[in-house]
Amino acid sequence: MKTVAMAILRYFLEFVYCFIKFFASTKDKITYISRQSDTPGIDFSMLSDMIKEKYPQYDQRMLCRMIPKSKSGMIKYAFHIFTQMWHIASSKVVILDTYCIPISLLHHKKSLVVIQMWHALGAFKKFGLSVAGQAEGTSLDVVKAMRMHKGYDYVLASGDCCVPPFAEAFGTDESKFLPIGLPRMDYLAEDKYVSASRERIYQAYPQLVNGKKTILYVPTFRRSGGVNDYDMEYASNEVKNAVDLSRFNLIIKTHSGSELVMTDSETSENRLFMGMDLIAVSDYIISDYSSIVFEAAIPLKPVYLYCYDRDKYITDRGLYLDYDKDIPAIKARDIADIIDSISRDERPSIADISAFADKYVSRRYGSVTKLLAEIVDELARGVYDGRYNYTGE
Repeated sequence: MKTVAMAILRYFLEFVYCFIKFFASTKDKITYISRQSDTPGIDFSMLSDMIKEKYPQYDQRMLCRMIPKSKSGMIKYAFHIFTQMWHIASSKVVILDTYCIPISLLHHKKSLVVIQMWHALGAFKKFGLSVAGQAEGTSLDVVKAMRMHKGYDYVLASGDCCVPPFAEAFGTDESKFLPIGLPRMDYLAEDKYVSASRERIYQAYPQLVNGKKTILYVPTFRRSGGVNDYDMEYASNEVKNAVDLSRFNLIIKTHSGSELVMTDSETSENRLFMGMDLIAVSDYIISDYSSIVFEAAIPLKPVYLYCYDRDKYITDRGLYLDYDKDIPAIKARDIADIIDSISRDERPSIADISAFADKYVSRRYGSVTKLLAEIVDELARGVYDGRYNYTGE
């Protein structure tokens, strides 16, 4: 019944879209679409700023809206899809950072170029079509009915080694990949951004400026309910109890968006910063299966993997990397072992972290943002020659 309803929706949207394409003339416009948040993410913001500076002739539109869980919110989002359709039909280039319903579901003008700029660096935990039909993924019927991840002309990747798993996740030919990186790689590597992040964080949380080293804990997202029986508060509580606040500061950044900042004098909880920002003030980073392992590798920060639910998570979700061999991190199922290593300042070697970064998040062309803006301009003008496409060599 659900798939029948989706099929009806598709035909209805296609019918309406035919009229939209007829009346919406194509302009020098670049449209950004996201379901990740209600505001533009760092990749969208940095790229749009660069295009505005280098190629001011383009009209740039941001359509960033999460799908609400309430019925009224979902109805409002349904109308937002028509707004997306109008801007898609009148744009030369559309840039995504997640799955977009009208892009994958509908047939577009031949002149439209669609770029998928996924919201996470690297390829660590499996996602998309790689987990379709599994406990942590979308059902196969929904994937087929909604044509998930169809319609991409180009897909960005943070390095050559990330192309094969991303190609599997999107069901996209490897030749369509541009392994040049994402703008956030500049954000993490260039001092002007790192210093600005550090200053904003210390202004918001002055208690962190106390001479102690800071531990950042960033667990990955876990589905909950039904067959996905994860206690998402368990690990955070274990970390809180294990860290000696007389020696360290602790920041816990959950997937819900809030950060808990703990020192021996004060505890604060807000929703002000991204995990990437918090790397700037962190000396040690604890995670599990999150792409923050790639982000932390750019500034060569030590990573510790607290894998208390390793067997279940790998069975339910799966990983693209070999957890034991590929990631330069200290790993343990018991948080006490992780904190003991941090207390003794045990860390992966800089050489191993640097080699990992070169393999998965290399800025081999210099500024990713500047290069990507150049490519987007060439695609919009129909003159891009494919020189940065993945070749597998």
